[in-house]
Amino acid sequence: MEFGGASQKNQPNWNGDPNHYNPIYADGLADMSNNLIPAVGTQFVYDKNGRFVSGTVRQGGWLGQPADLDSGNPGVYWGNSGIQFISGNRNNEQTSKTTDWSTGFQHFITDNLIVRGDYQYVKAERDQVDFSLHASTLLQEMTLDLSGKYPKVTVADPTTVTDQSNYFWRSAMDHIGDSEGTEHAGRVDLEYTFQDSDWLQYVRFGARVADRSYRNLSTGWNWGVISDDWNS
Repeated sequence: MEFGGASQKNQPNWNGDPNHYNPIYADGLADMSNNLIPAVGTQFVYDKNGRFVSGTVRQGGWLGQPADLDSGNPGVYWGNSGIQFISGNRNNEQTSKTTDWSTGFQHFITDNLIVRGDYQYVKAERDQVDFSLHASTLLQEMTLDLSGKYPKVTVADPTTVTDQSNYFWRSAMDHIGDSEGTEHAGRVDLEYTFQDSDWLQYVRFGARVADRSYRNLSTGWNWGVISDDWNS
């Protein structure tokens, strides 16, 4: 669940007029960096420190500019005034498999000399398909109240949220990954035992070798718009 918009402390010189707007954000109508503004004919309530307490919010235009505010058509966005509400569904499928084969041997060349060896082969595979789809609607007269113990959000007509005909396909995102790695590793040791020595029991020496390779293919996270007001 996601609501478009954000808020922060208002500029101290905001004049309280919900229909006032300064393109350079000097007066900080409601949010100097994003696009939440009061519903037409309403004002936000702030405490003595200038912090937002409650209000009926609507979506402004790009970066907070109310669409057509000065042309007699205040706050029209996505065909009407309100807050964009986004719902999404995500499906993620991953499969991982690791195969590990190993073997070893030991052989006495003489009573005092022994040779040991090991070999290991490891293969790891991982596949991923991730897809998200987002639908959106516009909530009319959504009121946010932070005055109580818990935040409270109400909508004038809650049925608009459950009416599928009010939604449109907004965006989608996909991600595909295909990774594979292998390793070959081996060792050989020779060990000689001194049976007649009081201070030296044995000497061991050998060699180790490993060869690793991997391939990691990924599409990245491909977000794309399907239909939205700014993309029409």
